[in-house]
Amino acid sequence: MLRSVRRPRPDRAGGRGMCFYALVALAVLAAAPLVTLLLGRWCHQPSVTPSPFCAFHHRLTGAHGSRTSELRGQPADGVPAGSSGGRQNKLQEALKNNDTRQGGVAGSVKDQTVSPQAAQAPSKPPLQPPQQPPLSQPQQQQQPQEKVEGDPNHPHDTHGVDDVVTPRSDEDIERIMQFPHVDECNLCQVCVPHSVVAKHPKAQERAKTLQHILEVGDLVEDPKSYEIPAGSERKPTTWRRRLDELESIESDNILEMRGRMINISEIAPGNTRAPLRTHLPNCTVCWGCKHTLEPMASGDILFDSYYAHEPGGSPSWLFQVRTNKTKSGWAIVKTWCVPVLKVKQRGLAMCQPKKVYTQVKLLLAQQQITANCGLNEIVPKLWIEPIHGVLPGHGFRIDWLGMWFDVAEGVSVQNIHEFGKPPVKPEVMLELFSNKANHTEVALGAVFDLLFSQCDRHQQNIFMTESGQLRFIDNDQVYATAWRKCGIDSMIVPTTQKFMINHLGFFYVLKYPQSDPPKTWVTQPNPLLLLDYRCHVDGGEIGRNFPPSLQQCMRDLAKMDAETITREYGYPAMRMADAIRNRSRDMLEHGYEWTLLHGEPSNQPMHRYKMATACCNMEYDRNTHQYICTTPGYQQMTEIPFGNAWHGGEFNGPVEKDTGTYVGGTLQ
Repeated sequence: MLRSVRRPRPDRAGGRGMCFYALVALAVLAAAPLVTLLLGRWCHQPSVTPSPFCAFHHRLTGAHGSRTSELRGQPADGVPAGSSGGRQNKLQEALKNNDTRQGGVAGSVKDQTVSPQAAQAPSKPPLQPPQQPPLSQPQQQQQPQEKVEGDPNHPHDTHGVDDVVTPRSDEDIERIMQFPHVDECNLCQVCVPHSVVAKHPKAQERAKTLQHILEVGDLVEDPKSYEIPAGSERKPTTWRRRLDELESIESDNILEMRGRMINISEIAPGNTRAPLRTHLPNCTVCWGCKHTLEPMASGDILFDSYYAHEPGGSPSWLFQVRTNKTKSGWAIVKTWCVPVLKVKQRGLAMCQPKKVYTQVKLLLAQQQITANCGLNEIVPKLWIEPIHGVLPGHGFRIDWLGMWFDVAEGVSVQNIHEFGKPPVKPEVMLELFSNKANHTEVALGAVFDLLFSQCDRHQQNIFMTESGQLRFIDNDQVYATAWRKCGIDSMIVPTTQKFMINHLGFFYVLKYPQSDPPKTWVTQPNPLLLLDYRCHVDGGEIGRNFPPSLQQCMRDLAKMDAETITREYGYPAMRMADAIRNRSRDMLEHGYEWTLLHGEPSNQPMHRYKMATACCNMEYDRNTHQYICTTPGYQQMTEIPFGNAWHGGEFNGPVEKDTGTYVGGTLQ
């Protein structure tokens, strides 16, 4: 039974509605100044984490020099993060004005960076410090131009603070020492390195309390500095306990390596550091940092084209730091659990120390085996070492362990293929991938990926130089730690998904969208197929033709049991050690190709593809703007396995729309 509803008269409804909205508007206008004031005071507190409310307030008031912009990695004065020009201006201005606190620690002023509104507010004139001459310089130098993001004319503009100021006299050092030590600041915009003032008595006294930071070796070469105190050692791990941990991908903070137990808890201190500093003042200039942290280079130039480096999706922070442990004099340092938002990052990532410990142990184990097997020429060296500096453009102090990497020269092969400005000539690219590529390094890369069960060798994780040298980076996604069950996935190794994506196209191989996956594939050959390892070895097979150092290394691994390998190299889980033992044994006994098809660990059936024909020669038709594979007998292998190509398991969409035609791994 329908009920009748009495409808109000249109004139009454309209009148009441207008009155209601008018009252609401008046209330909002009356409350707006109060809300703006409260938001302003709250958002400018140093301890406040950025929020959408603060972002709204800054847009409303135009407070671009606010706390929110700083936490996103942007300096308060609008200078791009890490710009040497911005740091130089801050430092020179502070030295010129000699900003110091009366009756306290020199140069430490609470919240020195203020918003435009605070700067315009009427206030008493500040106390004028005594006029002192600026830092002595042998001659007037022109200030460096600010780096423009993506500008090919500034691909290596990474000058540090130690380039900004070099004291020329004792007077210069005395004036620097008037500023506070970095440990006395919450945030510090510019940190003069400790090495600049190391001879000053005040700096020498401070160094005694920072001995563990200033004079410590790296974990691989000098692990004694990190050994845990006597009496706090973890009990020896039993075989049964190792078996119980087979399915665990998290690890504790104790690294067992070659009979030593080493505490690596300082690699991921969590979010405990920042709250302990909020009571300290924010400083424009300080001194005492061990390292000058530089932003990553924006790009590089190859073949007269500019290539912007991919930003990556990791929430961890990466910096360039000077070091004497690499040929280039630079290292890339990766730090975890930094409570500061990166540019375009929506929110702080969860700090998960146990997963970081797992990643670090894995990388250190791989580093040692890689060196023993003679594969260290294709993989950047890495080590653990303390990092002590301030976040460029923000000022947050990082003073814990970092993962240091040698710099990989060149740019990613995806960059070369897709993103050159201007685009690289097709003929030049084909020559680079087919003939100029270092054939030995391509083959060793394929061996490395299979030996260590690498599962993330996509186009951004292979770097290449103009001369054809290759470097394989980001090697932490492996069997047992990858985001899905995986035995190997590499774009240079056939039968894997990343290879097939270059062979047939992303959407066809991934069956996307699963509700209606595409039924056709990309027919034009991808130039990246030229990096197929079979194109760079005699006869198209590696077989058992391994270098002598690699053969001996694999023999040693094949003789050990998984427990011994775990203790020797510090693997976080025994199944990782078991995997590399199996790989070594199979490659020695049966050869590379047999191990790829039949060895363990293996991929899931839906990620095991038929062996496609190699395309080792290409031409570019300038009339049709198409690449053509000229390898005799080449034909695309268009069949793909049944199942969910993303995460594994059954196909998620309608069964009748699954474009797979066979069970993966059953036919080769």
